[in-house]
Amino acid sequence: MKRKKKESPACFLLLEANASHAHLLYQAIKSFIKPLHVDIIDDPEKALRRLKNRKYSCILTDFSLNDVPGTILIPSLRTLAPHIPIIVITGKGDEATAAQAIKLGADDYLVKNKDSLKDLPHILQKAIAKKNRSLPMVWDIPQTMIHHFKSELDHLTHIAGDIKDMGIKQLQSDQAKTLIKQVQKVKNLTQSLLKHLT
Repeated sequence: MKRKKKESPACFLLLEANASHAHLLYQAIKSFIKPLHVDIIDDPEKALRRLKNRKYSCILTDFSLNDVPGTILIPSLRTLAPHIPIIVITGKGDEATAAQAIKLGADDYLVKNKDSLKDLPHILQKAIAKKNRSLPMVWDIPQTMIHHFKSELDHLTHIAGDIKDMGIKQLQSDQAKTLIKQVQKVKNLTQSLLKHLT
């Protein structure tokens, strides 16, 4: 009997200097995401180093962390993690900071209070879904379009082969060989893409 493959935990990076706030956020995430691994870090430099070496599903961060302002912290996180959702945690009634965080590259924000934690599942799901949709555009191409593209490339390869077989002139034959090589490269690339999508 086959053993059921163990599910990999969702990995979150939580940047929070206040231990009790970090614990509340951890408990809120843990209540709806399982299995879960959360790295809680209170040092911006350490967080950026960790981000280089580990893949995360999501980043939650204070707007500023240990005297490093959000104007530096958020763009640094975004540069290292262009496709990872970033949720900024702001103080109550601090809409200006929230708007600034979004302009700097955050995907959403959460007001830091007990009541707002119930919104966290919705905020995280929305941000992760948005980022998944905005991964490199090639993944959004419909499979029918890719199959059509492959069919056209097969046709081009066939035509190039016919040109070569005609043996009109050496120059034209060399051009046909080059054409075949180029088309074959694109065809191989398309086949690799299809393997990932199917």
